[in-house]
Formats: sequence, C-alpha cells, structure tokens
Amino acid sequence: MLNIYSFLWNLLFWGKTYIFRPLALFFIFFHDSVNWVIKKVFSIPTLAIFLLPIIYILLLGFAQGMHLNGILDIFHSFYTVLNFSPGLSTDIAVIKTLTSVVAFAIPLSLTFFYFSYKEQKALAISNASFSYASALAFVFTCIMAVAFGTHLSVALKTKASMPIEKLDAYFSGTIGVWLIFCFMAFRQGIIVVKLHISNLHVKSQTDYSIKQIKENLHCLKYSFAKFQKKMYFNRLYDNVETLYQLMFLSIDKSTSTYYDYCVKNWNRILSDIHEKPENQKYISGPSLTKGDDLYLNLYKCILNNQINLLIKLIKSHRFEDANIAFEMLEKLESKKSAYYTALHEIAILSFKLDILDTILIRLNNIMETYRHKNDSVNDVNIIFKQLLIIAIENNDVKSLSRIVYSMLKNFKTEDMRLKNGRIPIPFMATPEQNIQQNECIIYMLFQALVKTIELSHYSCTGFLIKFMVTNFKGDIIKRVYSIVIDNLITNKKQESPYLKNNVISNVAVSFNFNSTTIRYCFEKMSLLLYCQQKFVLRKGILINFNNTVEPVIKISGIKFEVDYLVEKIKKAGDKYGLLFFSSKFVDEAGIEKDFLEIISDDLKKEKERYKEFKPNSKERKRVRKAR
Repeated sequence: MLNIYSFLWNLLFWGKTYIFRPLALFFIFFHDSVNWVIKKVFSIPTLAIFLLPIIYILLLGFAQGMHLNGILDIFHSFYTVLNFSPGLSTDIAVIKTLTSVVAFAIPLSLTFFYFSYKEQKALAISNASFSYASALAFVFTCIMAVAFGTHLSVALKTKASMPIEKLDAYFSGTIGVWLIFCFMAFRQGIIVVKLHISNLHVKSQTDYSIKQIKENLHCLKYSFAKFQKKMYFNRLYDNVETLYQLMFLSIDKSTSTYYDYCVKNWNRILSDIHEKPENQKYISGPSLTKGDDLYLNLYKCILNNQINLLIKLIKSHRFEDANIAFEMLEKLESKKSAYYTALHEIAILSFKLDILDTILIRLNNIMETYRHKNDSVNDVNIIFKQLLIIAIENNDVKSLSRIVYSMLKNFKTEDMRLKNGRIPIPFMATPEQNIQQNECIIYMLFQALVKTIELSHYSCTGFLIKFMVTNFKGDIIKRVYSIVIDNLITNKKQESPYLKNNVISNVAVSFNFNSTTIRYCFEKMSLLLYCQQKFVLRKGILINFNNTVEPVIKISGIKFEVDYLVEKIKKAGDKYGLLFFSSKFVDEAGIEKDFLEIISDDLKKEKERYKEFKPNSKERKRVRKAR
C-alpha cells in the first residue's frame, strides 16, 4: 500500500499540472473503494464463505477461455533439466505436489498469524501493525491455488487419453492461472512472514505506526468521499493508540533511548500539524468547530493519551520528560472544551499526586497568552476554581497559598518604591489590566471564603482574608462584594456570572453551597473581612505603595444580629490567624476595649442609622450603586 501511495503522491506534485493530479486522485479513490469493498465483504464471515466459490467459478470460466499454447511443453523442458520423465503422469504429480505444499501452508500460516497477533498485542493492546490485509491476501491466494490445483489434477486424469496438443489447448489457461496463484501465494507468504517477524520488534512497530500516521494524514488532504475520510481516521486512531501504548511500554521497561526515539518522531508530527495551516484544518483548529465526530474523536484520542503519558511520566519521576510531554500537549491547544477538559483532568490529578506546581506553571503560561491576546475572562479560570475547591475541602492552606498566588502571577506589576524595604508584589489596581478578569478572580475568592466558613476551615478563612486585603485595592473589593450580594445572596445564583458564557471543560465544577446556611456564612465572612480592613486602617499597616485599603466594604445591611456574629467568630479566635482578635484600641469615649467590641459598637450604630433611613426603591438603587 505504501508503494502504491508513494507513486500516486508523486503524480499529485509532478509539475503542478491539471493532468496528473486528477489522474492520481482518481486512482486513490479507486484504490480506496476496492479496499473498502473488500474489507466490508470479508468482515462478514458468512458472506465471505458464500462469495469464495462464486469468485472461483468466475476465475475458472475466465481461465478456460484463455489459450496459452505451449505451456505443457515449457513444463516438459523443465522436466529434462530436473531429470524427470516427460508425460501426463508427471504433470499430474507436479500439480498435486505443489498444491499439497500450498494446502499445508494454510493451517501453518493461521497458527503463525495467531502467534504473531498475540505477541504484537502483548506489546500494544490497540496494535495497528498487525497486517490483516497481507494475511488475508496470502490465505486468499492459497485457497485459489489449492482449488485450481485440485481441479487440474482431477480434470487431467479424466482427459488422459487426449493427445498432448489438445490437452495443451484445453487446459493451458487454467494451468497458467494456477501457476500465477501459486507464485502469488509463495511471494505473499514470504512478505507476510518477514513483515510479521519484524513487527515483533518494538522499534519496527513504532516505525510502522509513524509511517502509517504520516501516510494517512497526507491522504486525508485528497479524500473527498465520506468513506475515505472514515477509513483514514480509523487508521489514524488505531496507529495513534498503538504509538502511545508503545511509549507507555518503554516507560514501564525504563528504556529511555527507545522512548526518546518515539517522542522525537511523534513530536515532529504534532509540530507539522501545529505549524502548517494546511494540516491544522484537518486535525486541529477550524475543523474542530465544524462538529465533525471523526475529527473530534481523533483529537480527543490524542488528548487523552497525552494526559496518560504525562501522568505516567510524573509517577515515574521523569520530570524532564514530563515537561516535554506538556509542551506537546500545548501544541494541541484549541478553544474546544475537549482541550480544557484535558487540562482540568491534569490539574485534579496533579493535586492528588502532590505536583501542583507543575500544572500551575503551565496554567500561568496559558493565561499569559490570553492576556496578550486581550481576551477577557478566559477558560483557565474554571480550572483555578476547581483547584480552589479541592484545596479548601482538604483544608490545605499550603496548597491554597500556592494556587491564589499563582493566579496573580500573570497580572502586571508596577515598579514602585516602598517604605520599610518591602518587596513589590502583584496587585490589580493598574488601569491597563482587564477589569472583568480582575473581578472574576476576586469573585472566585469571595466564593472560596464563603465555602471555608461553611466548612469551618478557619486557617483557610484567615489566610484568604489576609490575602485579599493585602493584594487588592479597597475599591475593587467593594465593587465585587456588591456583585456577590446581588448574585449569590439576592438572586441565589451559586455560579459566577463571569464564567457562564465561557467554553468550559466537561468536568462539573461548583462550590455547592448549602442554601440554608449561605446567608449566615456570607455575613460571617463579611464581618471578618470588614474587621481586617478596619484593623489595617487603625494600625496604619503599610500593605504596598499606592494600594489603599479604603474604601472598606459596607455591611450595615446584614440581617443577623451583630453580637451573635461577633460571638461566633470569637469562639474560633486564634484559629483564624488574624491579629485583630487579640488587639485592643481606645474607643471614641477614651476607653480601651477589644478591637471586636469597638467594631461591634460601630456596626450597631450604623445599623440603627440604616433602619432609620428606610430608603425607598429609588434610594435602594442609589445605595446599591454606592456599594
């Protein structure tokens, strides 16, 4: 098949003329049609058994109509060389002997094919290097040779009384066809044995799969019939599966040299697809937006196998190879959900395998790419959301810290002069940055805070409170806080309004708040955030240059009693890791009190003023806008 296609491909490019290209396309179509018909026929054993006698009868009729005068004389001339006595009896004996040899080869070949198939399957479950076509061609030619040989030996006996000239005229065509089938059987047998023995070697299987992938990728460009595309994609799917399984085998057997050989060749194929527009439209990119199942299934196949390869390398502590595997995955980047589902699965697995930094670095690279493209809320945020949920559910402050600081790494930093020699840190107050993206991140942090309150994971709550006040300006915190009230509390929508229109992964992600306690958890979180902002202001703590805590959030509209909320957070006390629990200040009357008592008194007064105000509908809108 490779030789045929090599010839046809040359026709496609000879001189860029309009003569050879249609001719080559026609022959490719004809060749594919014949292959498709044969595959369909022989995939149904009953139909194949029924058709074999019909094919034999047709060929026999064709052979009997042929006249190859002198063929028996040629036979007899060979007898002289071999010291055989010329005659009909010798002719019959030779035909019987050759036919018996071919007939004996059939059961032997079936045993060999079964052994070869099992051995190749042991190397790769989805083995595409087992040549069904060559095995089928060998068996078919053997059956035809045996059928013609048996017919000849019987027919020659019945016509033994005929002179040699009449025998030659009557049986010359049949003998000629029998000789052709015998020659084809022996030739095909040698080819098949050589092919299947070579495929017992891992490198041979790899070379075969790579060659098949390249061939079928090339053929895809010139296929215009639906059955052609399906046939090429099925071959691509099988060979891609085989290639990956051979790479898995090389990892298990610690054969680094062979693994490098596989990756080098496969990476070159992915690079060609990624870098050449004419290839992109067939595998990734525009074609995927058409919703064609053939394209999408192959794309998912590569993604899923690349994920398995990446995780296997990490588990084997081959981190350098894992980085290369991740770069290969990035070449498959697209706006389809399948790609983000793959990233999502890797993120979850990386958390479980305690290799979180690996995925965080890659996610930041993708976010950086989106930022340069001026995209708004990108789809990587849904993966960060998943990581936040896992860290909070595991009460893992260390991982939570790595995740939230990773979310800030792609935000611009300003060169700034700080007092006390503090190090500049990223913050989200520069006008050049995308406001929607910034608000999306803070909205997720508010959701995470509410979830930590719900789960009573105090250390996570305290860390996130300090993180928000330290890294974000008061105005953006206040603005997003009001959006959270409208969406999460008033409209009771648990999902982020910033992520609802995005191409997200197929992995379900949700904080799954308890609808019964969500108001209480939110107001408890609000009180903690308010206290931390007020504490920073009273202490005059320098967060960073030009990053002010004011304006603080407004929580005068909370429904629960302030004393009740204060009492609840006091019970946890130092578990939050917030300094204001142990701090004392002088109130307006000059009396030294606990900071929480001062805040409690201030909030009570503010709530009384809020109740007295009793805003009408217009005023409510103005107050909400002022938030």
